[in-house]
Amino acid sequence: MTWNMKADAGGTFEQPPTGPQPAVLTRIMDIGTHTDTSPVYGVQRKHQLVYMWELAELMTDGRPFTVQKFYTLSMNEKANLRIDLESWRGKAFEVGEEVAIDAALGAACMLNITETSSGKAKVASVMKLPKGMAAPKPAGPLLLFRTDEPDWSVYEQLSEFHQRKISESEEWPRMKGHDPAIAGHDAGRQEPARQTPPPLADLDDDIPF
Repeated sequence: MTWNMKADAGGTFEQPPTGPQPAVLTRIMDIGTHTDTSPVYGVQRKHQLVYMWELAELMTDGRPFTVQKFYTLSMNEKANLRIDLESWRGKAFEVGEEVAIDAALGAACMLNITETSSGKAKVASVMKLPKGMAAPKPAGPLLLFRTDEPDWSVYEQLSEFHQRKISESEEWPRMKGHDPAIAGHDAGRQEPARQTPPPLADLDDDIPF
């Protein structure tokens, strides 16, 4: 007896609602340095960061929707990370000001969610939560992962996708030396230059995190 199945386009995922959505930042993941090639910008080497939020809106199974945004780890005035953090706190950074990249972990905000051409959710902008609006409470743990100081108990809680992105980074050969369980993997890869992230200092008191 032949066991036949029809080919399909893959799984379907419940997409979060578009428009302004209250949210709380629950994960900050430094996924390291990657080299990308595009027909417009050519070869680019970028140290990347991922912010992941839980929305106040719930899926049909009762869990909160989650959305994420990838950033280049840069505080240049035109960098998306700086633009979103300034919009979130409602105040521009001063030249030379130290920025706490992880200070927003656990903080609430208002996300403007749009759709890509393929119908997937996209975080278009990040803003302060309006005054008087209740801040969403995180349903899951607050997780921070940094490639310069890897916490492997946090790494184990990340999705397979984010773990794979970290393991493909230039920092991975150096990172694996901190954990005997992964020592010896990718032995042929070259040790990259150490990447120093922005300092983790406190931000101003009048910002929302």
